[in-house]
Amino acid sequence: MSTTTPHEPPCPVETYTLDQLADMTDLPVRTIRYYIQRGLVSRPEGEKKGAYYLRTHLEQLLQIRKWVGAGMSLDRAAALLHGEPDKAPSSGSNPAHVPITRREVSVYSLADGLELVIDPLRCSLPPADISRLLKLLETTLNPGASAPAIED
Repeated sequence: MSTTTPHEPPCPVETYTLDQLADMTDLPVRTIRYYIQRGLVSRPEGEKKGAYYLRTHLEQLLQIRKWVGAGMSLDRAAALLHGEPDKAPSSGSNPAHVPITRREVSVYSLADGLELVIDPLRCSLPPADISRLLKLLETTLNPGASAPAIED
């Protein structure tokens, strides 16, 4: 009996363009570039037109968006991203000391009482496929509509 295991091919690394990151995080391209310039987000992989982004970039942007949306300054977000510990609240606002987590997701209202929730960290569809799915749902739910309201 052999103790060696067959080599499995490495999983392909999912990469994103700057426009895809902007779509998945609902942040303008200009804002993402600013965050990179300030050192809040890691620089892209590759050079110039061949630059691409990884899942870590997506996670950084979603975290920053969450913090800034909750009223945190960019300076504080930068400090937390670079390893400064978060100061725990002094009063017992969370007496059980159970961490509260909140995920950033995209919610699309398709019809009255019908919403589609997409978690970009767990969804394996690329942004173009999500856009096509939304267009298909739009035309299915509104067959008389002349043009879908959702854009690529």
